[in-house]
Amino acid sequence: MKNWLLGTLYFFVVLSILGGVALGGAMLWSSYPYGYEDQSRAAICKRSAGTAPECAMLPESAEKVLDALLACDNDFFEVLKEERAAFGRVPEIVHINRYGYRRTHVAFAKPIEAYGLRLTAYTQVAVDSDHGWAPTQYAWGFQVIALPKDVAKAIELRRPQIEKFREYYGGWLQESAFGAPVSFMIHARRDELFPGTYLECNAGEEASAKMGKLPRVSKLFQVYGM
Repeated sequence: MKNWLLGTLYFFVVLSILGGVALGGAMLWSSYPYGYEDQSRAAICKRSAGTAPECAMLPESAEKVLDALLACDNDFFEVLKEERAAFGRVPEIVHINRYGYRRTHVAFAKPIEAYGLRLTAYTQVAVDSDHGWAPTQYAWGFQVIALPKDVAKAIELRRPQIEKFREYYGGWLQESAFGAPVSFMIHARRDELFPGTYLECNAGEEASAKMGKLPRVSKLFQVYGM
């Protein structure tokens, strides 16, 4: 008799514990109504018809990245990394390594709008000096669908407070850029693999030495399969 009572009591204790676990699980699931659904900002906004708090956040901005590029300093790479979702996932990263010349080219899956321009790719270039022992010279920026003079006009329209660009050997740059350690330039590159118009920061040997190595491009963009 005593064993029967203990067995019954044990049964109800176990049943109570299991019931509590089930109830807790149900409450936990109710606190996450979307379960394992996509929790990205775009998906949340779509499900909530734009009423979720996430929808009030500023979207990733390619224009913010272009703003940073015009400053031609190391902060640009941090801004690019923070706003990389604005460029989507890139199909591949192409590396070109020739004697004294290293280039990384990232073509976007589709053109990205910024400043009324259509950005099609990002590029980084490192060129060793003729001396061999001297620091490398760097360049970084975007490829764009437009003529250099039209790009200059678009930037001046978007940023009227900046110094005007002037034509210089087929490209466009600002007066203060002449002789500067790092200069922003708009030019047409007659590249055998990736010809077109580029918006680039160009750093001389001294400025490149102070910068150290350029960041790995794979850390700046979202790449398919990575």
